[in-house]
Amino acid sequence: MEKQRPHVLQWHPAFYAGIQIELETEANTLLFENEHQLGTKPKEIDVLIIKKEKGR
Repeated sequence: MEKQRPHVLQWHPAFYAGIQIELETEANTLLFENEHQLGTKPKEIDVLIIKKEKGR
């Protein structure tokens, strides 16, 4: 009998949306980037948040 593989939960989209909602009061000074790639190899972080500087 084959073992069933556990269901893989895709939590990234919900986390990305949730962090944007949580930080919405500062959203005009932040830049959100979903699943930012860290280099040329397949490594990435879930969310990159960059605080924008005034005048840029």
